Amino acid sequence: MLKILIAEDDTNIALALTVLLRRAISDAVITTVNDGQQAMQCLCDDSFALVISDWNMPCITGMELLSFVRTTPQTQRLPFLMLTARIDVAGFSELSNDDITGHIGKPFDTDEFIGKVKQLLRMAPGTL
Repeated sequence: MLKILIAEDDTNIALALTVLLRRAISDAVITTVNDGQQAMQCLCDDSFALVISDWNMPCITGMELLSFVRTTPQTQRLPFLMLTARIDVAGFSELSNDDITGHIGKPFDTDEFIGKVKQLLRMAPGTL
């Protein structure tokens, strides 16, 4: 069983991601939250094979969530996929400087998204 945490404040995108993941990874258990604060709480309460996070969210941003993940011993090696509509080069270099595992721009290609997720899941201890 693969546990995937999605932190996305747009309910339509969160639903689309959930549907895509359930179709592509039949044994995935998906938890969806709508901000970084809720994601932090989930990460404290449970273990996950992958975090998929929007960059811009209320309360705690995707970058702040990534920082939390990388500085928490239990999650510091957790694969982290950042979703972003940002297209500025500075934004992407900011991602690479913070130990991001992967990123995908919005809108995204479905096959590219699933391919990236499967690639990152292979990096997670005890998965695929």
